[in-house]
Amino acid sequence: MAELVPDKGLSAAGRFARTRNVLPLAVLMAGPVEAMFTAKHAGAFAAPMNAGYGSEADVLRVLEQAVDGREFLVGDRFTTADLYMAAFLGYYMMIGMLEKRPAYVAYESRHTQRPAALAANARDNALLPAHPHPSQATATTEVE
Repeated sequence: MAELVPDKGLSAAGRFARTRNVLPLAVLMAGPVEAMFTAKHAGAFAAPMNAGYGSEADVLRVLEQAVDGREFLVGDRFTTADLYMAAFLGYYMMIGMLEKRPAYVAYESRHTQRPAALAANARDNALLPAHPHPSQATATTEVE
C-alpha cells in the first residue's frame, strides 16, 4: 500500500539495508506472533519446540526488544512498519491479550498521537454511527 503513495515516504522498502533485522521482525509479526496470540486466545499453546514461536515469554521479549527505546523501526522516520507495530500493540493491549509493558505503551502512544493518526481516527469515528458493528446494530430491518 505504501508503494501507491511514494510521496508520503511511508515505505520501508530500500531502507532495510540501513536497518537492523526489520524484515525478519515483519515476518515474525505476521506469522509466529499472530499464531502465538491465536493459541493464547484458544487456550491451547503447543510445546515451545513445536509451536513455531517458542514460548510466550520468547515472543514478548522479542517484541519488547524491537520497540524499547526506539522511535522508529526503520531508519529515522515513520513507515508502514511503525504503523503495523503500533496498531498491533495497541489492539492486543486494548483487548487485554498483551500486558501493558512500558516499552509497548510508549511506542504505541508515540505513534497513535501523531497528527495523521489522530485525523484518521477522527474520520473513522465519524463513520461509526452510520456503520455500527453488527452486535450493536438496532433491529430496524425486517428479514424478507
